[in-house]
Amino acid sequence: MRSLPLNIQILAAPLALAIPIVFILIFSLIYLNDISEQNDTVREWARATDQLKIAKSATYQMQDILNELSKYKADSDKREELFFNYIEQSQFLASSLTSSDIKGKVSTKDLSLFSQTIKSTNYSEDINILSSIKALQILSPKLDYIYNILQSKKRALYINSNQDITQITSKLTNVVIIVLASATLIALIIAGLVSKNLKQRLASISQQASSILQADSKGLININDKHDELDEISNKLTKMSQRLNDSIDSENILQAAEDERQRIAMDIHDQFLSEITQLRREIDQSHNSDDPQRQLKNIDNTLERLNTDLRSLINDLFPHSLDILGLEASINDYISRKLSSFQNIDFFIQIDDDIESSLSPKQCLHLYRISIEVINNILKHAHCNRFELVFKTINSRSVLTIEDNGCGFDFTSAEPIGHIGMLSIKQRASILDTKATWQASRFSTGTCFKIVLNQELKNDSAHNSLEDQTPAYV
Repeated sequence: MRSLPLNIQILAAPLALAIPIVFILIFSLIYLNDISEQNDTVREWARATDQLKIAKSATYQMQDILNELSKYKADSDKREELFFNYIEQSQFLASSLTSSDIKGKVSTKDLSLFSQTIKSTNYSEDINILSSIKALQILSPKLDYIYNILQSKKRALYINSNQDITQITSKLTNVVIIVLASATLIALIIAGLVSKNLKQRLASISQQASSILQADSKGLININDKHDELDEISNKLTKMSQRLNDSIDSENILQAAEDERQRIAMDIHDQFLSEITQLRREIDQSHNSDDPQRQLKNIDNTLERLNTDLRSLINDLFPHSLDILGLEASINDYISRKLSSFQNIDFFIQIDDDIESSLSPKQCLHLYRISIEVINNILKHAHCNRFELVFKTINSRSVLTIEDNGCGFDFTSAEPIGHIGMLSIKQRASILDTKATWQASRFSTGTCFKIVLNQELKNDSAHNSLEDQTPAYV
């Protein structure tokens, strides 16, 4: 059974019932055809006796009319009416005796008698009443005799037909019961074998899935209630998918961390090493300088630049201004520093005080990272001259929107690609128990970024360690 394809195994039980049912239908049609043929035979003999019955009636009527005609020789009106009746009855007689229903049931001699009688009794202007009466008197007992014979044969055929129908019905019933019972038993056996086979195979698949998950199932949720083996496999495969996605996200986070370390190293190399080299050169020159005060001033300026750059780097890594100034002021300060490298770009920022006061430090940090990542993308790619950041309550929901009037981008195709910046935004939005979305800006062009938070924001301590794993992208 297992060597058969799965679709054949599934169809085996229905086929075990369908094939016998088709056999029963064919068998029934054969028997029903026999019954129909017997009924047709009985009906043929019934039609023949009916024709003879009509002929007998017409014979009696014609004899009476001829007897009446012999009495009314002078009364022309009465004779005319009798002639019309005679013509009608003679037509009935001729039609019945020449009917095809009778031809196969009586002898040739009798048919010849019928033909002669029709000729003798046929109406004409010079009809011989005595000759016609004599012909009808010869025909009448013959019709009675033939009618009785045909009636007997019809009755015998009817009885035999009923007996055959009873036997056929009984035989057909027995065949149907035996075949259906056998087919049902075979279908149940096949269904049991298929069910056993499928359970064994599903158990094997479930065991394989369990072996993948047995390392650690902590934190994985049960997607569906267990109803059968397929539901169990579905749950395990879903958990495997979750674990695979988590693994991919972890790889992306680690890759982003490596990229961030590389950026920090390049900043230190490009800014601080060159400044330190310049500082050492100025210190060496100060020993032989004719103007020590000027050299000390240059050294002080270099140290001030180093201090400013170092503070900027530290603030990018962890914005201490969030604890002191708050979310709006920190974002505003970051934008002001960033826009120093850009020209002709206006911005607007507004964060409701009620929302900011309800945020926990970790939530505030994640919103800060999300905001500066979106702003960095705007400054790098949007080619806009204005962007706005608004964080306010709409319909009992805290809504953060950042939109620009730049060139925009196809967020439906870019989102599945999974750029590091977008992955970081999605990861942090997930920590905040929400979802990041991109849509068309309310400006004529550009993009609008939006996340919607519950009014009572969650401060999940399980996410606290993610800040150590997830780098800032500035």
